[in-house]
Amino acid sequence: MNCKKFLFFGLILGCALTVLGCGEAKKEEAQKPLGLAMDLPKAESNLKMSKEDVAGKGMPEVKKSNIEFKFDESRIGKRTAEAPVKDQASCLDLVASLEKKRDVVQRNDGIWGYIEQTGDLKEYSPLGMQLDSDLNKTVRVFRYLCNTAKGVPYTYLADLVNSELEAGGEPGFREKFEQMGESPKDIEVYLEYAAFAKKIKDRTVEYAAIQDAVLRGELFVDKYSEFAQRLAEKKSPEVIADIKALHEALAQFMSSNGPVAMAIAEDERNPSTNLRQGQTNIGY
Repeated sequence: MNCKKFLFFGLILGCALTVLGCGEAKKEEAQKPLGLAMDLPKAESNLKMSKEDVAGKGMPEVKKSNIEFKFDESRIGKRTAEAPVKDQASCLDLVASLEKKRDVVQRNDGIWGYIEQTGDLKEYSPLGMQLDSDLNKTVRVFRYLCNTAKGVPYTYLADLVNSELEAGGEPGFREKFEQMGESPKDIEVYLEYAAFAKKIKDRTVEYAAIQDAVLRGELFVDKYSEFAQRLAEKKSPEVIADIKALHEALAQFMSSNGPVAMAIAEDERNPSTNLRQGQTNIGY
């Protein structure tokens, strides 16, 4: 392998998503991809898990829950009026309160962990894994939005590719990376991502819209905590049906809430995120 190529991809894979709030004096720590390590088995593990396993293949049918998840509009309006989010700091403080609640459940390996500790419910573990993954991703989305309300700073990869394009143009970029051994397919991935990164560099999101999304997300975190407690106390046989309903409601929120759906789409365009999830090969 060409040394230059090795160094290039070592730098790409070694860097995290650097997401800092633009226009703010305080620098935030590097933003991690929205996906989670728990989404897939660890690379060094001998565990093999198919998509069907994660989706709950062989899991007994779950009865329909009677529970409904409704946003308390009056409460959301009251909290927004009493403590409006107007900057990055107050936005991150709001998210931190959700992270604190979530972390209580996560210390026991999430809903998956509680189900695993309940002998007669272990066969529903994949359901817990799905909920844990999406709940964590949603909370991470909120932090990402706070950090990028004034624009999305270039990741290392976006900065590298765009700098090369400015220096030598697209023909020069293609020639240089072909000489380094990159395939045309991989080069297209870099170019498409660099163009997308330039497009969202100056996009903005109103803090009021982020606050609204976070306050709505609080419903799911509160229910997440409640269902974990029910599992721990083994008080409700309907808890599995309610957990399934919660996951379905959360998935709907993730795809329909404007700022949340936008943030997830932005993260999915990052080749570093897709590589870790096994969706893209960037040639290392």
